Amino acid sequence: MYNEQDGVYIGLKGESLYLVARREGLSVKELAALNPEIRSVTEDIDGKVLKMPKKKCPGFLYTVQAGDTFFLLAKRFGTTVEAIQAANPGVDPLNLQIGSQICIPVRKPAPPKCPNGFLYTIQAGDTFFLLAQRFGTTV
Repeated sequence: MYNEQDGVYIGLKGESLYLVARREGLSVKELAALNPEIRSVTEDIDGKVLKMPKKKCPGFLYTVQAGDTFFLLAKRFGTTVEAIQAANPGVDPLNLQIGSQICIPVRKPAPPKCPNGFLYTIQAGDTFFLLAQRFGTTV
């Protein structure tokens, strides 16, 4: 079980540093350096607590409460189930643990709309005065 925010993983039967590193997209060397007590990258890590690199949450941490589901959380916080799953690898969405923390990613705001005109990319040398002249408006 991987608690990404705490940077801890509890090994399962048949797992090794090598397998965990590959699954989590880490280098074996990086994971081995964090866990020098594991003698071999192929050693069975069943029940062992591994240190994992902490990943930054692209949003905010949320403490799971009774009745929470990824679907309800996505609806409540204006994101998608897929985004929550991507931000919480190793968390079983069908078995959320009350009191555990998960990452709720925030959506990037949509670019502002331009209701009465068009978008223009500022160029070197542009000034409000020159733009007003070019587009027939006032400052």
